[in-house]
Amino acid sequence: MAVEKNLDLSKFVSREGRTIQHGDLVGMHWNAHQDCYSIVSMKSRNTVGLVLGYADSATLVDCTVKIDKSKQKKVWNTGTKDRHAFIVGRIESLNGDALEKNLYYSPKQRLESFVDKEVFKSGKVEYLEFMKSVSLNSHNNTYPVVTYK
Repeated sequence: MAVEKNLDLSKFVSREGRTIQHGDLVGMHWNAHQDCYSIVSMKSRNTVGLVLGYADSATLVDCTVKIDKSKQKKVWNTGTKDRHAFIVGRIESLNGDALEKNLYYSPKQRLESFVDKEVFKSGKVEYLEFMKSVSLNSHNNTYPVVTYK
């Protein structure tokens, strides 16, 4: 018999009374207006739903990436920020303990998706599609720090 884990919601700021539970499929992206991560419901790994709320950190498991290509092109062409790049996974916790490797994405550098930061620094571009676990943190609530394994 499986024991259901409870999610500590003390670090979660709800949007319009919405909530999350351990194991929910969510998408997360850095929200530059709030200086934290937005947590978005995912109807599937490719279909974005409503913003559920906000958190400074979280750990997701069974992760993939979701890039909205039409919005990405708009960002490339206009330079304006627009929500288009998500890490999608099942919410494990609202703690973001650092993992083994650094994940990186920058539309300014015309990256099509997320890459391993160290591999990218060496001059190679290898896009990541699946990660066992992703930890999303904010550095003093000023910029995102994302690690994975």
